[in-house]
Amino acid sequence: MKLSVCFGLIALTLSLCSCDKGVKLSGTLPDYETVKIPANANVSSTNRVHVDAMMSYANTLAEATNSFDAIVLGKPTQNFASRVHGVRYLPQDPDDSDTNQYVESEWSEGTFQIERVLYQKPGHSLSAGQTLPIVEPVGVAVTATSRVLKSVIEDCYEIKQNSKYILFIGRGTDGTYGTDNFNRGRFNTDGTDCEDEVGIVNGMYPNGVKTDKQKLREELTAQYGITFAPIGPCAAAQPRISAMILGRPRPDGTTAYVRVRITPPQPGNSMLQIEQAYNSTGPWTQIANVPVIASAQSGTTDVDQTQYFRGLDRWVRYRIVNGNPSAWSDPVAVTTGL
Repeated sequence: MKLSVCFGLIALTLSLCSCDKGVKLSGTLPDYETVKIPANANVSSTNRVHVDAMMSYANTLAEATNSFDAIVLGKPTQNFASRVHGVRYLPQDPDDSDTNQYVESEWSEGTFQIERVLYQKPGHSLSAGQTLPIVEPVGVAVTATSRVLKSVIEDCYEIKQNSKYILFIGRGTDGTYGTDNFNRGRFNTDGTDCEDEVGIVNGMYPNGVKTDKQKLREELTAQYGITFAPIGPCAAAQPRISAMILGRPRPDGTTAYVRVRITPPQPGNSMLQIEQAYNSTGPWTQIANVPVIASAQSGTTDVDQTQYFRGLDRWVRYRIVNGNPSAWSDPVAVTTGL
């Protein structure tokens, strides 16, 4: 069981799914199971459940080599659908009348062929030409209509088959290696992964400031002579929405939020509409119809607009009236923050 690989330096907050994809009836399934994607499944890149969490990252190469077991260059040899996808559930509280168990962690495991070992700590024996299983913090669920939902934590998307990457990896107590440092621990080097750093062009914010990931790229170039091809061409970034039930109420009494990432410029009369539903297919009820914030109308950098609520149902979606996207986003599941 792939339960012991550390996927990053998690601080203070663990986000757990409290929706259809993350709940099982007590006693019907083991505490650990695998999820198989059927051959007729629609593996769409837009069907994402985004999870926000409070993370502490290794932001320098020195921190990375101190924290993680190895740094390798290579490529995945399996497509995402054919990888092993796992989920682990929290034990049921015997004093809790709720008969459901909730997700503790989700992951995917696929084969990765090493081209070059850039760094490894004593006690590890990785080598060029070796193929080994690599675990990533990307979970999946398959709906009754064979629609696949991917659970993406902190914009750490799955590595793509035959694209080339540098990975920061750590070895779990079961001997399995997994990616570390979330999105700052997987670096596409051949320019073929448009989700390497979503919303960023060539490692720079629109104001000309380098991202922390770009600084790590430059350290990898200086230390190991790695070159990074420009990413793209890429389609427009997918709409981004996340929703969470808070672990404790805010001072104003609100207990949940929906956060939408908006790409400027949006018209001055644009309105953000948010709807909720108990099921991903509806029926839908409007819970917000508010002006798009000014920085999304006049700025050049993507901005997050957050709306707070007194509770949420299991699914939410959004659109921007008089702006973009004008069509409803894919429904996303509401998560629970502890």
